[in-house]
Amino acid sequence: MKNSRRESERAIAAEQYAQNVQNEVQAAVTALQAATGGARVVAHRNLYRTISKYYGAQVQEIWNLALTSINFEQSTVESELLGEVRSPVWLGRDYPLPKVEIFRDWVIFGPDAFDIDSTTQMEVYLEGSKQLGPDGSQVDLRTAEIQLTSAKWAQRLKIWPDDGNEARHIASRLNLITEALKPSTATAADITAMLNAILNNSGHTAAERIEQLNDLRYQRLLSDQEFEAAKTKVLGI
Repeated sequence: MKNSRRESERAIAAEQYAQNVQNEVQAAVTALQAATGGARVVAHRNLYRTISKYYGAQVQEIWNLALTSINFEQSTVESELLGEVRSPVWLGRDYPLPKVEIFRDWVIFGPDAFDIDSTTQMEVYLEGSKQLGPDGSQVDLRTAEIQLTSAKWAQRLKIWPDDGNEARHIASRLNLITEALKPSTATAADITAMLNAILNNSGHTAAERIEQLNDLRYQRLLSDQEFEAAKTKVLGI
């Protein structure tokens, strides 16, 4: 009797597990179907990671079935990779070697994606140096970040200082590409959109937003007076 009950409980548990797996995979399929741009690349990777977690040797078969079920077009997740740089930011066990990937059409950092358009600009910031400590050992005091500013979003991401030169090379390529996408000059609407994206980005500190505003002034997209007015808004003066 006890064995029969245990077998019944195991069967129920196995059925529940199978249903949970199916639900998780279907949710990933639905997310991929709805996503566009760089977010579609992230969703595409997440679906494969989800299937790999559960199906072992059947991964390819289940993967193909899932993509076929939504008439998935591979071209929607393809873009020229301009380069990638490593990041010291821990993104979780799904991203053991975190890196910022810069493509022609989007930037991907772990689970996050940002679409590139004619208003996107990339800058690289390197500070500090390697110094000798009191015991004669070398101490690395360098920090490095990349800043990406677009009409609809703005991000500042930490990278490994050793990848600074590669980041500059990527930035040069990306900025040439986005420059070619622009009309002869940025429109007033583009500048307003970039300005609002920075001012409304509560995820960045006031100092970071002011630095982003200063970049717009450096690019001659903001006058000194417009910069000071925006800076006042950021500081809440």
